[in-house]
Amino acid sequence: GGHLHINASFNTDNAFPDRYYGGYRVYISCPSLSELKFENHYLANNKPITLKKSEEDWGRSNTVTGLQSDSLYLSIDNGCRVEIDSNTIRSLKVDMAKSDASNSTLNVSNGNKIKKASFNVQNNGFLNLYSPIPDLSYTLAGAATMTLTGNVANYSKK
Repeated sequence: GGHLHINASFNTDNAFPDRYYGGYRVYISCPSLSELKFENHYLANNKPITLKKSEEDWGRSNTVTGLQSDSLYLSIDNGCRVEIDSNTIRSLKVDMAKSDASNSTLNVSNGNKIKKASFNVQNNGFLNLYSPIPDLSYTLAGAATMTLTGNVANYSKK
């Protein structure tokens, strides 16, 4: 299949030229999706900036919603914050916070139907599971954090 690569450019606030504070949105609709990569790089005053911490992103989140897929691979790095909501996915694989000092965040909301998932959470990554997953596996680095709601912890226990 084909590949779609998007480099989005937005103006910075003149009061804070080293930061991007805009409210821009990019919507993508496609017939099938098997892989998404999220990274936090941008230019401010022609200087490359890479955010490492999701709190530096001022609460902005990337949302994947309404997807129906046999399998999906997510790569989440450099302080990105991602939420998946209202998706039906047979098999989900996630690698996150791979770069040094990265504390990327993934929220898996209660509206998902995921049969199998494998999470690899490195560095200071945050994984928040609010959706039960029957076949759940995960690897957490020493500084990584995983939060399960009670119904998820009881349902997904292995």
